[in-house]
Amino acid sequence: MRHDDGRIRFEHPTERKVIPTRDGSGFFIFEPDNLDGIPGAETITILPNKDSRTDDMALREIASRHVSNSSREQTKLIGSLSSIILPGGRCISYQLERLTPGGCVVPGGKKDVCHALSLRSECETSQKVRFEIDSGAEAYPEAGKPSARAREQIKVFERVVKSIEFK
Repeated sequence: MRHDDGRIRFEHPTERKVIPTRDGSGFFIFEPDNLDGIPGAETITILPNKDSRTDDMALREIASRHVSNSSREQTKLIGSLSSIILPGGRCISYQLERLTPGGCVVPGGKKDVCHALSLRSECETSQKVRFEIDSGAEAYPEAGKPSARAREQIKVFERVVKSIEFK
């Protein structure tokens, strides 16, 4: 399904619901099991980056700084920073794996400490308007081995990002 609001156009799975933020500056893309309008870890958010501290920074520098700050929180970069050229702009995407002290469900019970991915893209339009796109993936028991559902959530996130057209 295609969403177009005059500033940004993107594709999303038909079963997901797109809701604008209260101020209308961004969007939440909700999973089918979370259509009640409460953003959760696996909700994809597309928001303008209004952090004036990053105005003079290149996208790669913003992403690198975020990765560096995250490494202090027992979080590690999975893969590398990936540059994506899009109609009307570009993005730098990356994945961070972190510990989830809330645990996760495993066959036969629950594991106290698991892992989850934070998915993020730092984007900039050709008019220098910045956006950040965030989501997460379901927690999984073994580091570096996302569950089938988490892998599907990653694919959806990547598909949304790669489908973006900035106007």
